[in-house]
Amino acid sequence: MFKSKLIVKDKNFYKSFFSLTSVLALQNLIVFSVNMADSIMLGRFSEQALAGVALVNQIQFLLQMLIVGVADGALVFGSRAWGSKDMDTVRKITSISVKCALIVAFVLGITAYLLPNQILRLLSDEIAVVNSGAEYLKIICYSYPMFAITTTLLIALRSVEKAKIGFYVSLSTLVTNIFLNYAMIFGEFGFKPMGIKGAAYATLISRALEMIFVVLYVFLSDKTINLKLKDILSTDISLFKAYLKKGVPVFLSNGIWGVAMAAQTSILGHMGQSSITANSIASTLFQILSVVAYGSANASSVLISKLIGEKKTDLIKPYAVTLQLLYIGI
Repeated sequence: MFKSKLIVKDKNFYKSFFSLTSVLALQNLIVFSVNMADSIMLGRFSEQALAGVALVNQIQFLLQMLIVGVADGALVFGSRAWGSKDMDTVRKITSISVKCALIVAFVLGITAYLLPNQILRLLSDEIAVVNSGAEYLKIICYSYPMFAITTTLLIALRSVEKAKIGFYVSLSTLVTNIFLNYAMIFGEFGFKPMGIKGAAYATLISRALEMIFVVLYVFLSDKTINLKLKDILSTDISLFKAYLKKGVPVFLSNGIWGVAMAAQTSILGHMGQSSITANSIASTLFQILSVVAYGSANASSVLISKLIGEKKTDLIKPYAVTLQLLYIGI
């Protein structure tokens, strides 16, 4: 009885789940690898620079968790609307998530620009490391709004089951970042060696190119969401209120996780430069190993929300039970 009623037998379900999970896991892996590329190349440059970037990456991780929290709230609404083919609601919720993400990015970015040393001193008392990190942070903070726009638009595309574009964009960003890191950190291909500033400029340029590509794709090429500038400029107040009710808990949960990771870095950061470096390597490995979990969670959100939109509520429990069993296997 359990097997016949609560285990999904539809092959399309498994195909959709594993397809979405694999694409999203690879994309998340590449996103984490962009920051890791800075760390690896700066490790060849100097341990002090590596430790400074490790501190800044905790600010970047907090930003990432907050932006993803904003976008994941919209993902649920967007996938449900996609299930009922209500593309107007998909456009409206995308507009809301972009604007909310930009607010978060600007607040964190402006704070980072104005108070870089003060923020990093919360994470370490190594003055030389803090000063190196502050140089990097004052440049990289300009990429925060770009990251917010890119992430929210890519997650909007996920809500309508168009996840592959995110993988290709992230892969292109990683390749660009590695090339520019090599050129600008060490002074290759006609560039002058800039060290830690070179790493910051390389990531900033990569994020800018990434955002431009995604914006052009969403507004000019994509015909599924068919987003226009007028959609971004308008706001559906009733939908915004519903979004806040459902999305704020996700946002706060992600924010708490980001702060917890920063607190861990702060504890280790006051134990010396080598502890910062070791923690950076361990954190990066943890993030890489967790990409499949994040990918499967996002894939599940899309599939369940789409079911609700399609009014197939009788399938929700079998989907949920089957997904739990798949999680154990993963």
